[in-house]
Amino acid sequence: MSTYWEAFWREWRDGRWEPDTKALLEEILSPGDLFVDVGAWIGPVTLWALELGANVVAIEPDPVAVAELRRTMPDSVEIHECAVTPEARPVRLSARRGELGNSMTHVTADGAVEIEGRELFEILDGRIPKLVTIDIEGYEAELLPKLAPELAAAGVTLQVALHPHVNPAPIRKDWFEGFTDVAWPERPRGNLVARP
Repeated sequence: MSTYWEAFWREWRDGRWEPDTKALLEEILSPGDLFVDVGAWIGPVTLWALELGANVVAIEPDPVAVAELRRTMPDSVEIHECAVTPEARPVRLSARRGELGNSMTHVTADGAVEIEGRELFEILDGRIPKLVTIDIEGYEAELLPKLAPELAAAGVTLQVALHPHVNPAPIRKDWFEGFTDVAWPERPRGNLVARP
């Protein structure tokens, strides 16, 4: 385990990492509910859902993070090594400058690796989750125009980590019209929560 991840897990155990996300999971999930962690990284949100008795689908495209996720998660976690995309197609994943030590290290000469892209409902194969969290480092503006209305129609609560510093494309309110309650973050970089 890298030194970065050790420091991260200390912060996580101390309750200093994303307390709002943890509170949302505690509010929404009950034992047996299906939870989907899109951009699961090394599994901190997945572990909270497991503690609550949820069934978890963890989706992560970063091959380095997936290796750690597979190493640390119990067999009950359904792990998909792919990106969630608006339509099934390959995508290129790049490590951001300065993050090679804690993020991707298996990159091509041009600094990217090709990853399988799959639609969320194709991955779920008919299952409807109670809660979906999305933390995909700026790709949310590409994914949400199609996925947010699909989740609203299915009655799924959605939390999205917004990253305007990575991708300044605006997040449009009309993407969330099918939800009855949408809580926008106070700051541009924060968590949006949309409830059916």
